Amino acid sequence: MEFASEMVVKAVLFKLKIAEVPCKLYPDGRDRPPHLRSIPDGLRHLEFLLLYSPKWLFAYPGLLFTFIGLLF
Repeated sequence: MEFASEMVVKAVLFKLKIAEVPCKLYPDGRDRPPHLRSIPDGLRHLEFLLLYSPKWLFAYPGLLFTFIGLLF
């Protein structure tokens, strides 16, 4: 799951062009239930996206709290 997001994030960071390529999908022939877990998979995905956004996650709040601390 994170692989697709990693490709998109890195393409944006390196200013690469992204294009959509159409493909045909066929029904899966397996009879077992899906192995995806929505909460753990979603949290892992959020963690990955936060790792690639250090500027707004760390720098901007750090500068804000530094400024507030200097005021007091």
